[in-house]
Amino acid sequence: EQERKLQLLEIGRQSDGGEALEQLSECQEQLNRLVASVSRLNSVANFHGKGRDDLNAQVLHDAVKTLRRCDVSERNGENTEVLRAARILCTDVVESFDAMRTYLREVERCLERVDPHLCNNAGLVSRLVDWEESWEVGARYVQNKRLLYAICDLVA
Repeated sequence: EQERKLQLLEIGRQSDGGEALEQLSECQEQLNRLVASVSRLNSVANFHGKGRDDLNAQVLHDAVKTLRRCDVSERNGENTEVLRAARILCTDVVESFDAMRTYLREVERCLERVDPHLCNNAGLVSRLVDWEESWEVGARYVQNKRLLYAICDLVA
């Protein structure tokens, strides 16, 4: 339900030609709710990982902001090699969330086939493992700008 609501808000904003999605409070609130739901789902269904429920939407927001900074640097002709590690880490955060959203949309059409013991749903568990791993790295490195830039300098 959270995914469907966010999807409807996104479609509405695109058809309105509105401003960027994350700047809109209603979309951001819905996004935060969806991330909280995924986090709770992770705590009960992710038996391969740690099952963390403390990863929040700020990880995603910071990853998106950092990707935007990388894009601006590229457009300005700056040395993007330094930012390559940041782009990789942030892209992992965004793509793992996108994969979870895609899964939720797919499974919505066949809920009768979802095992009520959520940890028995291989597709769900694999996406949760990816989400948790990506977001743990994002929480540790993307949200700590000094550490992120240190890693970028080290890799470059």
